[in-house]
Amino acid sequence: MTPADAAKVLTKAAAFDQRTIGHADAVAWAEALDGVGLDDALAAVTAHYREATSRLMPADVRRYTTVISRERLRAAIEVAERGPACVHGTPGGGVVVGGVVRCPLCRRESVQAEPSISRRETS
Repeated sequence: MTPADAAKVLTKAAAFDQRTIGHADAVAWAEALDGVGLDDALAAVTAHYREATSRLMPADVRRYTTVISRERLRAAIEVAERGPACVHGTPGGGVVVGGVVRCPLCRRESVQAEPSISRRETS
């Protein structure tokens, strides 16, 4: 994660907890969140403040993004096992491309379940 992305995560957190953000904060959070994607980190902020009143820390973001990634993979596997949502009924199910299941013949997108996050999964 870049310091600019970390600043976006911190800005969203600040909307909940009124923290102040400086350049050093963004650099430190970027280092702590190395390898974490921006979209997942932003979703982690929302998930945290839906369930907790404690101030968000990088470890919380990492824990939530692990759950988000695991749930996304589980949902993609589940959809792939059901097969593509098309008329071909291609044996072997669909092909996962960028987290989306598509028919290998017509490339029609299959329906994918959205990941859900609960506090129980992050503890």
